[in-house]
Amino acid sequence: MPDKDVRENRLTSANRLLDATKAAVKVADQLLEQAAGQDSGEQQASLGQASYQLGDYAAARKHLTAAFALTDSADTAIRLALTEWRAGDLDAAEEWAQRAIELDPEGRYKPHIAESNPSYCAVLAEIQLRQGNVAAAEASATAALSIDGSDVTALTVLSTTHLARGNSDQ
Repeated sequence: MPDKDVRENRLTSANRLLDATKAAVKVADQLLEQAAGQDSGEQQASLGQASYQLGDYAAARKHLTAAFALTDSADTAIRLALTEWRAGDLDAAEEWAQRAIELDPEGRYKPHIAESNPSYCAVLAEIQLRQGNVAAAEASATAALSIDGSDVTALTVLSTTHLARGNSDQ
């Protein structure tokens, strides 16, 4: 076990790191609030995405809703669907995913980090599966696969629906 001085040094270092992190988050929040007053849909969408990445789904919802009102963008609608999903409102998530599909039936979600690029239909299928609506999830996953037969999200959802229905051979 480390001696008392080593433990105290580690604790002091951890507290300094925590204080620096809190200060950085505070500055980021202030910058987000300053930029939030701007009326550009692109800026609002960027603020929404940043808030989403920080896990602040209430702020993400506010900015993305403002962006959607300004742009009527399918990409913003799918980001709102994902925000609502993470916030725990699967009904709102489904509505936004459906709106994204209405605006761009063959649209694809373009995450900033992940390598996968699921169609909006695949995102909807995943949301419906989380809701327990196996039949709707299967239909949406099938629609996604008609857009791109290699959509990993759609294939995963479709496999899960087959398992849920007892069709493991599928």
